[in-house]
Amino acid sequence: MRISAYMTTVLMLLTSTVGFTAENNEFIDDGVEVTASTSLYADAQLSRKHNLPIMLIFRADSCAYCVLLEEEIVKPMIRSKEYVDKVIIRTVSIDSSDPIRDFNNESVDVDDFADDNGIFVTPTIKFFDDKGKELAPRMIGINTIDFYGWYLDQAIDNSLAMLRSRKNGKVASLSKPGSKPGIKPEL
Repeated sequence: MRISAYMTTVLMLLTSTVGFTAENNEFIDDGVEVTASTSLYADAQLSRKHNLPIMLIFRADSCAYCVLLEEEIVKPMIRSKEYVDKVIIRTVSIDSSDPIRDFNNESVDVDDFADDNGIFVTPTIKFFDDKGKELAPRMIGINTIDFYGWYLDQAIDNSLAMLRSRKNGKVASLSKPGSKPGIKPEL
């Protein structure tokens, strides 16, 4: 019996959805948490002290892709301890009613902070220096989790290179993940 291309596609979609649902119930619960930022000012002090970029993940509690990002990419990054000397990892939940301290140590509503940063999709990751300036292009949403870690590593490396080049008095420009730091990508 031959299965049509249509039926094959439907079966693939159904099995991938079931797999996605099953994966959500099988995440490792070893106590590793992604730190939620309550003070970007304090995070900026840490950034300045250790010369590290801040990776800020804008998330929503109802966002399945945010959970997927945290469980499949971010928590393994934290567990590995390979990023301790590369980046400060923080989250901001855009549906929180608690205010946050911004980079100027002013109390702001999370909604206003997200709007000021042009956040309209979750998850969105932005990379900041200690003054709240963007170091690399933001990463909006998740297209495919399979390659996301590689793109995230590239963005972290670009942010770190940008930050360190600024500290050394060199000028570097924002580059897209996957391109070489300081080289402006063709548009």
